[in-house]
Amino acid sequence: MSNESPEGYTAVGIAVICLWVTQALVLVSAIASRATPHMMAVLSPRELLFVRVFSVGLTLAFYAWLIIKIAGGRNWARITYLVFFLIATPFYLLLSVAVFRHFSVGAMVPLLEFCLTLFAMISLFTAPGKYWFTRS
Repeated sequence: MSNESPEGYTAVGIAVICLWVTQALVLVSAIASRATPHMMAVLSPRELLFVRVFSVGLTLAFYAWLIIKIAGGRNWARITYLVFFLIATPFYLLLSVAVFRHFSVGAMVPLLEFCLTLFAMISLFTAPGKYWFTRS
């Protein structure tokens, strides 16, 4: 099967859409989240805003670049995204458990992000999506 298969292209397209939705949820979560008292004790409001905008912006820009490369059929980009996903998985799960104890609705956003990314990774690394990344 070549990397031009319509089934592979569709699977990759759906996975890419899931990854974009995940990044939108990350942005919404970052905007909606509040600073902890510890963060406010260490940084001024202006410094806190700068750190949050810079860190979230840089992270979103990096993941957006990877998603664009994945959509372009770059195998290294899908592997890189998978590695970062595997590193982040324990933190997503711990965050969801911690948030779910205090606010069950609030745990849905990280859980939804995790599920969408998991679905995307499965789509990118199983047939027919994986064949789209192989070169003939």
